[in-house]
Amino acid sequence: MSQANRPRKRVSYACTASLASIAVAGCATGARVQFTTAQSLDALNVEVAKAVREYHAEIRAADTERRHAAVDAFAARIRASRDDGDATTQHVGQFNQALDQLQTDAEAENERLNATLDNLSLVTEAAAGLRRIAVESMTLNDEVRRYLTVRLSPPSASNELEGE
Repeated sequence: MSQANRPRKRVSYACTASLASIAVAGCATGARVQFTTAQSLDALNVEVAKAVREYHAEIRAADTERRHAAVDAFAARIRASRDDGDATTQHVGQFNQALDQLQTDAEAENERLNATLDNLSLVTEAAAGLRRIAVESMTLNDEVRRYLTVRLSPPSASNELEGE
């Protein structure tokens, strides 16, 4: 192994070890980490959804401007070639192509918006799942704690009398 690759290899091992220890620590701390992660995912989700909707509104406004510009250009061309039937026919064809392209662009943007919102709903589901796991792990931890408390506590005087 070359000298240049050794630091990379060490960093790779260090990253792997860090991720493993975080995962183990996450399992050990359990519910608190899961609740915090779920809250973080929800906060992130709200902000990303807001940004996506703002972006989509800007795209729609730009599409409206493009459509108005296309209509204005079409009207100007028709006025300029009103006596030339072939040119008018050509302008109508170009106008229809421009409208088709605008429609295609709008549909593509709507598909991107819907896909993004679907992904955001998956993040919401993941956060809900983390909350469920946190609640279940709290319950399991409570049961384990109760069991160990009973088993590891010193026998009381009443237990000794009952055992005899």
